[in-house]
Amino acid sequence: MKDGGTSSRRKLLDIGAAGPLAGLAVAIPVLVYGIATSRVISLAGVDPSTIQTEGNSLLYLLVKYALKGQWLPSAGIDLEMNATCQAGWFGLFVTALNLLPVGQLDGGHVAAAYLGGDRHERFSARLHRALPYVGFVVALYVAIMSRRHGGGSSSVWYGIYSGVSWVVWFGLLHGLKRMTKGRYHPPVDDEPLGPGRRAFVLLVAVVYLLIFMPWVWRIGPAY
Repeated sequence: MKDGGTSSRRKLLDIGAAGPLAGLAVAIPVLVYGIATSRVISLAGVDPSTIQTEGNSLLYLLVKYALKGQWLPSAGIDLEMNATCQAGWFGLFVTALNLLPVGQLDGGHVAAAYLGGDRHERFSARLHRALPYVGFVVALYVAIMSRRHGGGSSSVWYGIYSGVSWVVWFGLLHGLKRMTKGRYHPPVDDEPLGPGRRAFVLLVAVVYLLIFMPWVWRIGPAY
């Protein structure tokens, strides 16, 4: 990597997957301890505009359910995150962002190693163009749910606030592409991946699905 990167698909996969998985090995125990030591509070009667809710991934939801015995947030209650919980959650968020399978993020390295150079360029272009639409769907969902749960006329703003991060990612990836002379990722060789590394790609994909967050942060009713 000191010489400007590697075109080896096997090495690229190892490099792209190592960092996120190592980070999660630290973040998940911190998150578990943080959730266990955080308390569940009622939000009944609280002004919706003052309620801030962190993004929920499947892993985060499942750990909260395992430790607290209920889905959070729901029915006007939510977890009040302490500092340790916030640190663990942030570790999950950063890893999820880094595992986006596009460009030169670690997820992009893994995808390029699996798909090959040309296929990954086409895949990255499609995914890149889709990001604003993902943001629109998120904004629409949050706005509708906020309206149903008492968000009132501010529900549209709550939705926009939740979906705008996808537009930010779109812009950042556009900037990275321009910096790399119009390519999402440097070329890779035609060396095939063995069965073991293909299984490793599947593991990374499952991990990404578990920590994926539709939105980073939202304002409005807890539901």
